[in-house]
Amino acid sequence: MVEFIHNQNVGNSIKHLAIESLGEIATGNKDAINALVDLIRNQYVDKYIKRSGVLSLGKIGTENETAINALVELIVNEKVDKYTKDIAVKNLGEILKYEYMSRVVTALKAYLSVETYNNNPGQFAHCYSVIWKCAQNMTYPKFYKAWIGKD
Repeated sequence: MVEFIHNQNVGNSIKHLAIESLGEIATGNKDAINALVDLIRNQYVDKYIKRSGVLSLGKIGTENETAINALVELIVNEKVDKYTKDIAVKNLGEILKYEYMSRVVTALKAYLSVETYNNNPGQFAHCYSVIWKCAQNMTYPKFYKAWIGKD
C-alpha cells in the first residue's frame, strides 16, 4: 500500500483508500509512518490526500518521533490551510510522547491567541487541549521553560 501513496499514476481515490487502510493496519510500522510523513511534508500533494495522511498518521504514529515532528512542522507551516492544521493538532495530542512535550508547548503556544480563537476556534481548542495535556504531565519548571522558550 505504501507504493500506491507515492505512485504518480495512481488516482487520488485509490491513494485515499491506501492511506486510510494504512491507518487501520499499520500501527507502529516505520515504513508506513515514513511514507505518511513524506506525503504530508510534500507541498504538491492535494490537501484532501494530505488530510487523509494526517488522520492515518494519528492512528499509527503513537509515540513515534518522526510522526510527532512532522505534525508539529505541519502545524507551524504558514502555507498549510487551517483545517489541515486543526486535524494535525488533534492527532498530535493523541500520539504525543513525554520527551517531546517541551518542543510541542513551545511550538503551539503561539496558537493560544485571540486571533486564533476568533479565526479558528477549533484549532485554538485543540492546541489548548494538547498544551493542557503537556502541563499535566510535565514538571512545573520544565513547562515554564518551554512556555517562555528557554528549553
